[in-house]
Amino acid sequence: MSTTKHTPGPWSVDRIECDCGRGSGHRIVTESDDLGSSENRANARLIASAPELLEALEHVVEMAPNHNHDWVMKARHAIAKATGQGG
Repeated sequence: MSTTKHTPGPWSVDRIECDCGRGSGHRIVTESDDLGSSENRANARLIASAPELLEALEHVVEMAPNHNHDWVMKARHAIAKATGQGG
């Protein structure tokens, strides 16, 4: 279990801001005035790791395509949510 002090979910997407093409990556934007808080830094680390987490989940599901275990179903749901395919 994680001990990271990020904002607990569920999270939702209300608006997407993109710094596309201006740098080597994407920028994480917060509406909070306290950009340096430990909670905001933990949120930023969680968001920044999302592409790798998604890739890992896709690999897990690929390795267990016919399993309907609870953890595989949760992984499929998380993938669908992350890719805009559901949930």
